[in-house]
Amino acid sequence: MAGGLSLNVSKTIALNDYSLIAAIDQRSVHSRTTQRYYDLGVRSSYGLNQRWVYGLHYRLISSYDTDGGGSLEKRPYFQIQKKVSLSSLFKASIRNRLEFRSRDNQGGAFRHRFRFKVKAQQQWLGMKPYLANEYYYDLDNKTLKKVRIDFGASFVVAEGVKASFYCKWLTTKKEP
Repeated sequence: MAGGLSLNVSKTIALNDYSLIAAIDQRSVHSRTTQRYYDLGVRSSYGLNQRWVYGLHYRLISSYDTDGGGSLEKRPYFQIQKKVSLSSLFKASIRNRLEFRSRDNQGGAFRHRFRFKVKAQQQWLGMKPYLANEYYYDLDNKTLKKVRIDFGASFVVAEGVKASFYCKWLTTKKEP
């Protein structure tokens, strides 16, 4: 099991039926920054029920090794997500994401991700706890590569600034 801290700063600008989203996400483990995510995207529910949202994004990821090295990944992706209220206490979302991963010295690969998430509707002790399960499927090799389960909580630090902490359980299929 691995744990981490994520600090996400995001801004959404509504443009008629569309939203422009910009986000920066810094992830740390044991007080050391391991990754920074820079994301820019457009989302909409135009032509769909308001519970369905689709989006086109571009993500740039900088990863940092313990020896001071690092890598850069470019990741355009398309996603569609449905959100529903389960009760006055909980809401759920189902997300499908198709992404292309272009990593330093590794070429590119297509991946499908499927996530189911349950989150509190209201704050408990100033936080909204959540539980998520995500599957990563390598479309090029036609194999399930990762299964991830997250348990954590998110809270608002200031307007437009969210923080979250989580524990994750992750299994990864290694190549022979």
